[in-house]
Amino acid sequence: MDEEGRESTPPPLPDRPGSMPPGPAPWGGGLSERPGTTGPTPAPIPADRTPGLLTLVGGVLVVLGSFLPYLTVSVSGARTSVSGTSAGIGVLILGGFAIVKGLSSLNTRMMPIRFATPLLTAGLLAVVLVIRWNDIHDAIRAVHAQLPLADANVGIGYWIDVVGTVLILMAGLLDLAARRRI
Repeated sequence: MDEEGRESTPPPLPDRPGSMPPGPAPWGGGLSERPGTTGPTPAPIPADRTPGLLTLVGGVLVVLGSFLPYLTVSVSGARTSVSGTSAGIGVLILGGFAIVKGLSSLNTRMMPIRFATPLLTAGLLAVVLVIRWNDIHDAIRAVHAQLPLADANVGIGYWIDVVGTVLILMAGLLDLAARRRI
């Protein structure tokens, strides 16, 4: 019963679980489906977060790998290395794009990045890594020509960047498959 002695009726039940009954929200909250809020409800979190996670992890690996050695040279017990950033910051920038794209895919409150797909980022990374592969092997040949006893190898940073790029590529393929299902 309400204050005037009339019997109050409960709001109608929703047609399906999680839906709202027709009419204004029983808690007086405008368009929102949550009590105590008046703004529109944010978009639901995607059920499959795998592409976003793979993009994020791949981007982090690419950024970390770019600071690690791409080329290591050992001569008579002395060892030196050249990091990925010494040849430019293209890999570092593309890894940063992948991190931002992964975060925007996972966090619905962030502005979506529509122009960037994991496939585009992975493709650009693959092109840059192929160019770096050729540069590294040119440097290895130059070291062996000048110092025949030197041991020159592809460094761990390059291989970490390759793994990160493969993860971003997998994320792009999963994202593409999910879009085609819709």
